[in-house]
Amino acid sequence: MSFFCGCKCLSNCCHSFCPPSPTPPSSQEQFIRAYGSLYGDFTARIATANVPIEFDSEGPEFNTAANPFTDTIVILVSGVYEISASLDTTLNTTELAIYGIRRNNVVISGSEFTLAPFTSITSHIGATIQVFLDAGDIITFVPTSVVGTVTYGRAKLTVNRIGIEDNNEN
Repeated sequence: MSFFCGCKCLSNCCHSFCPPSPTPPSSQEQFIRAYGSLYGDFTARIATANVPIEFDSEGPEFNTAANPFTDTIVILVSGVYEISASLDTTLNTTELAIYGIRRNNVVISGSEFTLAPFTSITSHIGATIQVFLDAGDIITFVPTSVVGTVTYGRAKLTVNRIGIEDNNEN
């Protein structure tokens, strides 16, 4: 016989079948916010392979260290981060640009994006990834390959902590 038992699951069941209610996180599991950003202006700059994209100003930051003089964002709290990088880039038919987000000067898997036009083009391109970062990691935005004279402007690099480490599971 089915009846309403009045438990939190609000279904026809008896108490032995009700799902457990969530337990509040321990003090060690409390989420700690962290974010940071760098921005470039409209100035056209020449992209050079393996030389970080130049930034002119830092945006809001908390538990990160964004530095437009070194073109880096240093992570101060370990966790899962969403990283976005974008820019306006201009190239002609024979030119190519591949950009990537680097952690400690190594391209993060899945972060590279390419522009290789069939005609002259100016386009706003970028990538967003999610990755576990350790405190002390240094994030940069770098052209990994450039063919011809490629220019860029209005660059943006942002990091936003979206999760915590859970027994080394991301």
